[in-house]
Amino acid sequence: MGVDDEALEIIRIEGGKAHVHQVANLMSFSFDYARSVLYSLGRRDFIDIGKDEVAILTDKGRERLEKAKHKSPSLAEIEKAETNRGLKPYKSTNMGVDDEILEVIRTEGGKAHVHRVANLMSFSFDYARSVLFSLGRRDFIDIWADEIAILTDKGKERLEKAKHKSPTLDEIEKAEENRRMKPYREM
Repeated sequence: MGVDDEALEIIRIEGGKAHVHQVANLMSFSFDYARSVLYSLGRRDFIDIGKDEVAILTDKGRERLEKAKHKSPSLAEIEKAETNRGLKPYKSTNMGVDDEILEVIRTEGGKAHVHRVANLMSFSFDYARSVLFSLGRRDFIDIWADEIAILTDKGKERLEKAKHKSPTLDEIEKAEENRRMKPYREM
């Protein structure tokens, strides 16, 4: 999905209508940029936008969203495109991306929208969406039609295991001490 499709998706999620300020905040864009995107969509009849700057999704906009969802790129395609643009997928030293996203959903009260996860993780919408759908296929989360991710019991169990895998400071210090070479003893 491109910027236009993300804006349309936000409007759809907000009940079919949203103010420019809402779209700007949810997409982490400036008000002026969000307004220019929405007016562009309005000129192409994907939304109706009035003087009050409330965008209303049209049937043509809904059709475009359906087409965009069916041609969403795979996770590998997104990672390749982001690498080609000089972006690197987010990596953490303690947990993998899957576990980091599960943790974000947990801290958000057990459920979060794809846009929220993307913003919190500094991911593109497409990358966050692909990872979330991957987690959903493995039953770590449930993905609803409105792209709300809900943490499952299996996801909670995975998070607990991931937290136990990360060593404590004491464990790290003890391991470092054990790695130090012992003095040579003559027999």
